[in-house]
Amino acid sequence: MEFGNGVICQRPDREPPPPIHLKALDQWYDAHVKGTEVELPQTADVWMRPGKNHDGWWLAEQFWKQCHLAIAIMRHLFTRRHPRFQPVLVPDWSQNHAAMSPDGTDAENMLVNSGGQTARHIRHTFIPKEQRTKTVGRRKIPVFPRVPIQDLCPTCLQKEAAGNTCTPCRVAFEEHGTKPGFQNIGEKGLRVVLEKRGVDTSGMHQPQLVEALQTHSDFAKRTASERAHVTEIWRKTLYECLFGIKYHSDFAHVERKWMFMKGGLRKELDGSCLLLFLALIFLLAGKWETLLGLVARSYKQYTVHDARRNARHCRDTMRAYDYIGNKEDLVLDEICTLEKKYKGHRRVFDSVTNELMRVADMPRTAHQLKMAARTVKARSQKVEREAWLQIAEKEIASRFARRDRANRTVEQRNHDNELAKFRRAALYTKQYLSKAMAIRVWKCNSK
Repeated sequence: MEFGNGVICQRPDREPPPPIHLKALDQWYDAHVKGTEVELPQTADVWMRPGKNHDGWWLAEQFWKQCHLAIAIMRHLFTRRHPRFQPVLVPDWSQNHAAMSPDGTDAENMLVNSGGQTARHIRHTFIPKEQRTKTVGRRKIPVFPRVPIQDLCPTCLQKEAAGNTCTPCRVAFEEHGTKPGFQNIGEKGLRVVLEKRGVDTSGMHQPQLVEALQTHSDFAKRTASERAHVTEIWRKTLYECLFGIKYHSDFAHVERKWMFMKGGLRKELDGSCLLLFLALIFLLAGKWETLLGLVARSYKQYTVHDARRNARHCRDTMRAYDYIGNKEDLVLDEICTLEKKYKGHRRVFDSVTNELMRVADMPRTAHQLKMAARTVKARSQKVEREAWLQIAEKEIASRFARRDRANRTVEQRNHDNELAKFRRAALYTKQYLSKAMAIRVWKCNSK
């Protein structure tokens, strides 16, 4: 977060509070969904101990809960103290961030027929106004009746027959059934949903059914960022969610925060005396408790100044790419060579930004100039080393080939000579035929 100390918390003007545990996040979210008044946590940062025998793994569901907590803190913060600010979430393209809601209205995830073991329970929707009627001659006939019908999916019908009256379709009907255009989807198939909307599906297969349903605005085809559930969560609260550029973690200053924290931890692990001291602590208190203490101390060292500096560094990187793209003396191949794509998270290097600023003729400090020159030298040495390795590999391969040729037996040499004679005869035959064909063509043209 660029505002304040770089952490979504209630007091961004102070040092960041320690993260809350994953269990505390689950408890707050359960109370928040039920509408129970519960104390708002001081921060939206969450820590956990990953593992099957510990806190599990960080999945999309936990990230969505964290988004709800962040929105609650931002409402408490911006509405009361800074109402003119508009929070914007800029996540990266990790699998959990771009995950779609399990009950999202997406025609591509629906089956042709209702039910099935792999069918997803889709949330209810409201048919667009233009699809609620169909024109027959000069009259407009309503597709849906004015009186609501309790149209439940097959799975919810089976659950109600077994005595469960709180099925998702039942709850949605009791809450929105009287609104115009309401339609329960559940585990219904594409064919049933389209027929309920007055579309003739005879002779259609799954691709045609998907295209027909995507013509309706509530099932319209969306981009990957629009399909992500985190976008729906933030836009429901009138906030904005903008996904960043793929493979460019240098545009996200939160990655520089993790780099700052890991740099502090590396300093703690340098030195033989300190290693002996940490080894003694590991034996007495345990490795995990010691690591938590080191991370907590490094977490508090991240100040408002560091957050603003990292945000400024990301803006400089974006501006450098903008200047390079607008330069007339650079061709496309040179721009692609300068582009640095990060395939992994939390691997951000200052030298890359310094090199971009050098090419873009942006103002830099003496340290940045020194680091940029070092980067250029390292890259040139890498290219020279790769060229030398290719030549060395060819020389080694030719040396082994000469050695094998010298160690051949008499039978192998005779066999190789026969093959060479055969290849030479084939080459001569090919050349003779090509010359004969050329003479024949010349005679035909001369006539």
